[in-house]
Amino acid sequence: MGLLVAGLVATTGCSAVTTADGTTAGGAASISGCPEKIDSAALQPPTPVGLSPRGNAPASPDVAELTDADIAKLKTSKFKVGIAMQTADIDYTTILVRAMKRTFAENNVEVVAVTDGGWNVTKQQTDIQNMIQLKPDGILSVPTDSVGMASTYRTVSQAGIKLITLDDMPPGLEWPNEVATSSGMDQKGMGQIAMAVLAQCIPKGGTVGMVKIDIVLWAANQRDEGAIEWLKRERPDIKLKTVGVANPKDVEQKASDFVTANPDLQGLWTPWDGPGLQALAGLRGNGSNIPVTTQDLGTEFAMNVAQGTQLIGGGAQELDAQGRTHALAMIKVLLGDEMPEYIAHPALVVTKDNLTAAWKQVWGSAPPADLVKACKATAGCN
Repeated sequence: MGLLVAGLVATTGCSAVTTADGTTAGGAASISGCPEKIDSAALQPPTPVGLSPRGNAPASPDVAELTDADIAKLKTSKFKVGIAMQTADIDYTTILVRAMKRTFAENNVEVVAVTDGGWNVTKQQTDIQNMIQLKPDGILSVPTDSVGMASTYRTVSQAGIKLITLDDMPPGLEWPNEVATSSGMDQKGMGQIAMAVLAQCIPKGGTVGMVKIDIVLWAANQRDEGAIEWLKRERPDIKLKTVGVANPKDVEQKASDFVTANPDLQGLWTPWDGPGLQALAGLRGNGSNIPVTTQDLGTEFAMNVAQGTQLIGGGAQELDAQGRTHALAMIKVLLGDEMPEYIAHPALVVTKDNLTAAWKQVWGSAPPADLVKACKATAGCN
């Protein structure tokens, strides 16, 4: 998710500008401890490492691919679906909705509504109830709050409508009767990747910091676990210190205070790009030049990596491909197929050496001209 509550964090003004002398405006002239190149391919997990929200092995996205028989049926079917998102103001939502709408249109499925929950449980509950009145055959939704939305989601199946949740499966909902499937990505793998990238900059016996979001949010919690498990397994020499943040809006100040109070920190891991950019601003404010990693390849994340700032990379999710899989899974369900409990795409390593290729995988389109220009101006950026 980008990441489900990323919309709570304003990232405007966090990007940096590389000046003629090679320094970075608002940041440091060099990134403490980092090698000239971090090899993205060497850090890429071959398969997903995490489990589903219910603790089961995830299925491959291949299970949602349409057969020739499916495609033939869709020519005469008149399915209708609704999409109820948790927010509309983040890259995650933009990419997913675009990919879902494109895939539904290609397969003769009408999208009757796309709603913006505005990070408000009551608003999203109303969105779902209004959508039910449109009598779609299926609803796809990212919950604003997994627990808070569970009872409302149950009314979807009670109305005879198929439900697919994205990047989460609210507790108490029965699969496959109340929720047909949940589709997303390898959240634990994302956390692992961001820590593996950061560890390239940490000397033996060094210390890293971790910003943890102190709320029950499956995707964020999985990322934390993935990062910690990777450290224990691959770099047990590294000491880990953590700081908890209940409200993502507080990350900038919390990160600044955390680094000031712990001058031994040699790197900072953050759970997604909103908090990552906030942390970056906090570090710049107190003059720290330690490297930062994060997750979810949004526009400011990408520009910071391209420009060679302290934000050196991290993990990303193949959002365009995920949106397509979400839509295909719904189509399969509407055609009468039973989908697995959870379908997961693999996580993707992002560093300077694969930035533009990673953009294409995440966004499903060519990188913007300003990103390409910034990358060409920075050594080692491809």
